[in-house]
Amino acid sequence: MIDESVSVHGVPAVARADNPGGVRLSRRPIYVFGFLAASLCLPAAAQPLRPSGVARDPIDDLEVLPGNTVVAADAPGLHGAREVNSPAAIPNAFPVLLSSDLRTDLPAARRTPNFSEEHGGHSQHTHGSTEKIDCYGKRCDDKVLRSMPLKLTIDVGSGLEEECYTTKCKKGGCARGYKQTDSSWCFNWGWYNKEKCCKPTPAPTPTPTRKPSIDLPCQSITNIEALVLKETQKFSEENDGYSQHTEGPIEKVYCFGDYCDEKKLQSKKLEPTDIGDGTWTGWFSEEDGGVKDCPPNTFVERIRCRDSYCDDMNLYCVLFSNGGHYRFIEQEYTKYWSNEFSEEGEHHGSCGAGLAVVGMKCRGSNCDNITLRCRKWGKTECVGPDAGSNPLSNMLKGKTDCDYGSADCNVCVENVSSALTSVKVERGNLMGFNVDNDIVTAKNHWQGVTRLSSGGGMYLALTTGSSDDGGTLRIVKMGSRASAGSSKFGPNRSSPEEAPPKDDRLLQSSTRTSSDYKHGGGIQAVGNILGVTMDQPKSSIYPEGKVLFYDVSDPGNPVLKKELTRAQKVGAAGLTKLANENFLMVVGGFDDNKKLDFYELNEDLDPLRKLQWDKDIDGVIDAGTGIGNCWPYDTLLSTGCGNAYQSLSLVTQCSDGKVFMIGMHAETPLGWGYDRADLYELTLSGDKIKPKKVYESNDFKCGRWDGVDQCSFAAAGGIYIDPAGKLIFYGVEHDNDGPKGSGETQNSVKMVEFYYD
Repeated sequence: MIDESVSVHGVPAVARADNPGGVRLSRRPIYVFGFLAASLCLPAAAQPLRPSGVARDPIDDLEVLPGNTVVAADAPGLHGAREVNSPAAIPNAFPVLLSSDLRTDLPAARRTPNFSEEHGGHSQHTHGSTEKIDCYGKRCDDKVLRSMPLKLTIDVGSGLEEECYTTKCKKGGCARGYKQTDSSWCFNWGWYNKEKCCKPTPAPTPTPTRKPSIDLPCQSITNIEALVLKETQKFSEENDGYSQHTEGPIEKVYCFGDYCDEKKLQSKKLEPTDIGDGTWTGWFSEEDGGVKDCPPNTFVERIRCRDSYCDDMNLYCVLFSNGGHYRFIEQEYTKYWSNEFSEEGEHHGSCGAGLAVVGMKCRGSNCDNITLRCRKWGKTECVGPDAGSNPLSNMLKGKTDCDYGSADCNVCVENVSSALTSVKVERGNLMGFNVDNDIVTAKNHWQGVTRLSSGGGMYLALTTGSSDDGGTLRIVKMGSRASAGSSKFGPNRSSPEEAPPKDDRLLQSSTRTSSDYKHGGGIQAVGNILGVTMDQPKSSIYPEGKVLFYDVSDPGNPVLKKELTRAQKVGAAGLTKLANENFLMVVGGFDDNKKLDFYELNEDLDPLRKLQWDKDIDGVIDAGTGIGNCWPYDTLLSTGCGNAYQSLSLVTQCSDGKVFMIGMHAETPLGWGYDRADLYELTLSGDKIKPKKVYESNDFKCGRWDGVDQCSFAAAGGIYIDPAGKLIFYGVEHDNDGPKGSGETQNSVKMVEFYYD
């Protein structure tokens, strides 16, 4: 046996071998047109040439001299054979260096089963040198390959230019150490293109296992505006389709060319030590739904394209490293979609500063129209699970030394349960206020109310919804009540037929209407910080809900300080100051009102962590007082303990710093039946905050005035804590159908104040 390396320089289709065993080898090899099951994967020439005496058309029985190799054939129908004399005859082919061992005593020839165009048109692999092709049936419909075993090795030299030859074009597509691409083009036209068909197998990437960053306690989150912006070069499906590494979270994606063919990425560049492990999501396009999200708590750092006009995309998603300085600062589900974009118009889409691309979706031909999924991230000074410095129990230790009028704190209540039972539910102060426009209807009714401690205690904050003109914060000045100071207002109407004084009026200039949401919900203020809930987005590009934090130190001019976005609705929110100078916020009004989210917010109102309570999983703790553990939720019928809470308020108890939650609601969704306030002590159970039901009020008599309702907890209800630490409750009707005062153009709004003495 003699091994001899034979180089065929520049004539890629010539599979030339010298055989000392005496078998005559032709130096004019045959190339049979376009066939996947070939010994060598090489492209077909534009026009076939027929060597004289070797092939007929149609072909009945094509003979190939032993030692020669048929390098390709066409399953849909052989069109003849051609002779290869120069490299130019086969464009885009690659040089081959073969080492072969051909022996006359090799095993008998192998024969494949019949094959034709059905089932993809592939023959079985011959695993050797094809020496004969047999034809059967009309028009040579079925074919059989006969081959001799061939030992063939390939020296690829210093590069990967010689990919996809015999050992690489075997079952599975590519040799060990390489993997075939997903391109259907390779299956249809042959495994011969080095860019499209065989790629080195990448090292396995570990699956991200880091816990959600939001659960890692932290005391200081700072801005990221000082980070350097990085823009990649344009990229498309050419040159493997990879973008450059962005080295940080992507904020903006640019489109250029038809169907958004070329793209460019803009990111905030981080240090290498701030970026963790990554993984590819897999390909997506409009044909398969057009949506792909990163794994939990990862962001897109790189994108890859394939097929015409970057039709298919693959996202490379990475973690913030455990030892780094950055993380997501909102929960995994707190994401939202950007505006849709393509090459037209501004030809870019943006998540905005401080938000990272964590997923994409597309629609239209070639994935033309793109939308980005975004999530908030930031820099933090504390890294890792440093739970010991801020245990979960801190979320339920309220601040007890706040003075009335504090900028960010409410007065504590000496005994919350006793304070609630002291409220006179069977009587209340008949009240109302005037409006200048018919802004509130049955479809756009009053939704939330609270009294502010700023401005001398003379102001109410209310929300309305839900219509296209809804999603609005409104401020009312009770000017006639100036003498009451910060204690209870007292009545400003003596009978249901009497209109409120002219000085008690909604301030139109103080109105703040959301451009994104239709529906305002339950609200509460902690000092000069007013938490306003908004949901029912006007467009699918907006998050499902938001909590807007306003500075109401000047009640007539509310100033937006911060927004907290949510992937769920937010129907009500309550706030209190904690002993560690952070804030506790409860959010309800989502998932049929069967869940609560408890946030710990830092002094800048950024979320540090969130715990969720689920009624069906975690349950309500029975305090053993005989009132049970019934929890009202959304239903057309009564739950046995009323309809869902329309407001949630947090109160701190002076004696021990315990935090209590008050939920106000009606018996039915439309307000029929009773109006009640339920009291819960918030308790820590493992890693859950659970409500313990300690009191269920009697009916607040909204309709005690000749049977005509003057308020409804199904519409708007809220609490206020006066300087003495006493609880005062307010209820407002749905519509503005109160008595019209002299000179007024609109009906007034009815309301009631329930007090403690």
